[in-house]
Amino acid sequence: RAGARVPAFALPDTRSKLVSLDHLLGAGPVVLNFLRGSWCAFGEESLAQLAATHERIVAAGAAAFSIAPPSPLPAPGKP
Repeated sequence: RAGARVPAFALPDTRSKLVSLDHLLGAGPVVLNFLRGSWCAFGEESLAQLAATHERIVAAGAAAFSIAPPSPLPAPGKP
């Protein structure tokens, strides 16, 4: 739910570097956006809304991150 506290976690970013919530919180407040995957229209809409409010989030002194399941790797020879 919005405003709820999440348990501590560490997840790989898009470059496979492990990122922990505790580390992010060390720099200030964090807004998390959870996505089910690129196939989900609701998730795409929520990501667009996050992008639209990103400047206000940063101006308020917070950072914004989206969390989504890993994308499948393309088959060899396919884009």
